Amino acid sequence: MDNKTLKRLIIATKHRAANLSDKQKAALRALDRTSTNGFNGGCVVDIVGVFAGVKPAAFIELGAKLQPLIEALGLVYVPIDNEVGVTSRLVELAEELSVTMQSMWKAKDDNTEDNKKIGALLGYPATATDYYIRRLPTMHTDKALPIIDTPVGPGVPNDYYVQFILSPDYYESEIEQYVVPLEAAAKEFAPKTHKLYERLVRDEQAVIS
Repeated sequence: MDNKTLKRLIIATKHRAANLSDKQKAALRALDRTSTNGFNGGCVVDIVGVFAGVKPAAFIELGAKLQPLIEALGLVYVPIDNEVGVTSRLVELAEELSVTMQSMWKAKDDNTEDNKKIGALLGYPATATDYYIRRLPTMHTDKALPIIDTPVGPGVPNDYYVQFILSPDYYESEIEQYVVPLEAAAKEFAPKTHKLYERLVRDEQAVIS
């Protein structure tokens, strides 16, 4: 898929249904009930992120298990194997993410263009993806580019919603562009999952202190 088409389709996902059907409401409640730990919760957050228009597509590790609920929300599900798969509002984007991820896995190579495409499909800010690509060759050296810690405090988004490496120069805009709306989507569509994330952060802070 060429970049012009990719951008056009990604823009087309930046909306959500104004009025939820009873079927969608029931699916969201059932999906939220699957959040029993951080791993399950992560799958739920990714799905509601796509549903809310925050993420153009998402890789779902519990995809096969959650497929009926994903499809009940009106999303597309493309399986990769018997367990994992990809979801999106548009089948073209789900298939593109699936193909690109599998290509990278088989090549065992961190192709720059593939990384940029995957980052865009997942909804990550371009500045964060660019920093991730710059950081890759330094990771196993004594001069690894730093990982920015997520700010902690009142009014700051929950760290569990940061799904990528923040860049030193643009982390504030990256949080505003992606993390804030993803947390808002979870609060609205998966409140149990959001409360789980809040509890996980409190537990971590208690251990640190």
